[in-house]
Amino acid sequence: MKRLIWAWLVGFVLLVGFAVVGSAQVVVVEKTTSPGIGGKFAFEILDTTAVQGDARRVGSAVRFTGSIMRHMGTSREIRIVRLDTKTLYVLDPKTRTYSELRFDQLRDRLAEPETSTETEKPEATEEEVDQSEYEWEEPTFRATDLHENAKVNGWEAHHWLLTTETVGTHRETGIKDTLRFEDDVWLSEAAQAQLAEMQDFNRRWVEVLGFEPEQQKVVLNLLKGYEEQFEELRREAAKLKGYPVRYRYRLVATNHVAEERRKKQEAERGSSDQEASGLSSGSLKGAFGGFLKKKAVKALKARQKKATKQAKHVVFEMSGEVLSIEKRALDPGAFQVPESYQLKS
Repeated sequence: MKRLIWAWLVGFVLLVGFAVVGSAQVVVVEKTTSPGIGGKFAFEILDTTAVQGDARRVGSAVRFTGSIMRHMGTSREIRIVRLDTKTLYVLDPKTRTYSELRFDQLRDRLAEPETSTETEKPEATEEEVDQSEYEWEEPTFRATDLHENAKVNGWEAHHWLLTTETVGTHRETGIKDTLRFEDDVWLSEAAQAQLAEMQDFNRRWVEVLGFEPEQQKVVLNLLKGYEEQFEELRREAAKLKGYPVRYRYRLVATNHVAEERRKKQEAERGSSDQEASGLSSGSLKGAFGGFLKKKAVKALKARQKKATKQAKHVVFEMSGEVLSIEKRALDPGAFQVPESYQLKS
């Protein structure tokens, strides 16, 4: 089920809110945040994109915000696309090194089929459920006009809720699970007008390269086999006017099959009453024993409640917004690799 979840999540993000950036003397600053998955890998990304003529530069600052990984600090990367030389450069400011990839090399690399096999993948736990165990219904897409207008970071925007949902029936048990994506988005026609030149850059890049590089590997390795499921989403999303100046992507996947498996395993290990009884009968006596018994039962129930909650829903959330768009003169040197940088071997 994980592959289907990630395929739909990334596909939904790309099709509905994919930020197309690039063109003449335009600078865009965008911020993306996520609490991660299950409280892990929470992050914050600040992208500054500048485009001028046939060149585009994206500077990214990535900071993990979780309780453990936040101590890693901020990592930075610069990506420069040159349509005139048909080359992509990736710069590491920390080591002052860079790598370069010609478009033909990039095309070949992204077009490589996935080589991993089932035996190479990590073994799933007994509770995990693979998407192939389900028979999935045709997904439904809905664009709901929330009839709300507001200014978002200075742009007049209109509020929409976009959803995609499908129901899967587990082949072995007949239990149904639901997979649902939500895009709570504010679309601005004013911002879209400011970015018209930027979208022209992307169009020209697609013509030169033959496909959107940000999307190609996802399509090959994740969305393969689900193309038809996104057709309605493609059609309906294309009808909406405006650029997503603020959005929140959210995935909710019920996991009733995994919940039933956990219950079965819990029953095999013994019920909570049996565990609590074992603590009090013989080994723990008197007031002190009763106190420990209550604490044990309370802790056990807390663990069961947490496990049940996690079994019911797998949630991923990501939010983003455009902080600024401006047109100004740009230094041509910003789109070149500095002489002090060394080519990686």
